[in-house]
Amino acid sequence: MANSSKATTVRDLLVEQILTGIIGPTTRLDEAELALRFKVSRTPVRKALRHLAAIGLAVYEPHKGTRVAAPDFAVLSDLFDALLQLECLCVRLAAERMEATERRRLRTCDDGGTAAELTRAGAHNERLKYVTEDTLRRFLLFWRMLAPASALRAAYAYGSEVTDAVVDGQAALAETALRRTLLPLRPLP
Repeated sequence: MANSSKATTVRDLLVEQILTGIIGPTTRLDEAELALRFKVSRTPVRKALRHLAAIGLAVYEPHKGTRVAAPDFAVLSDLFDALLQLECLCVRLAAERMEATERRRLRTCDDGGTAAELTRAGAHNERLKYVTEDTLRRFLLFWRMLAPASALRAAYAYGSEVTDAVVDGQAALAETALRRTLLPLRPLP
């Protein structure tokens, strides 16, 4: 197995253990210990730890090493604010740019999560779609550290008011409906 795939495996295992609480907040992540535990060299562990620090699940301190980040409502709130703006831009653009076949598919969609994905795709802006989905992934990582993921998954779904406005090409109404749907999810300390 190549070092990059080993690093990905180690990263995924660490993310899962952090999000499930097996490895708690502020726990030191020792490279040598993790290499022994996962039966890999220190190189893939080092790469995995750098990735965890890049996405905010870990903190690297020179001469001290890496530790699991403490849940931080300020970070979660910032991610939510960014995500809300990105999702609003997606629904506005989708309402303006979706093709008839995309609108029909969205109208018949009965899954709010899938509707959100269809709407992001319907914005016809791959960079915006990527940034929005990446921000959502990061938001969900932090949310899981602070609250049950099922609560957010159930709530973070586009309702029919949002999809109807997108399908009807009403950009401003779609954005207003989305804000009404998502603002109650704003994280509070």
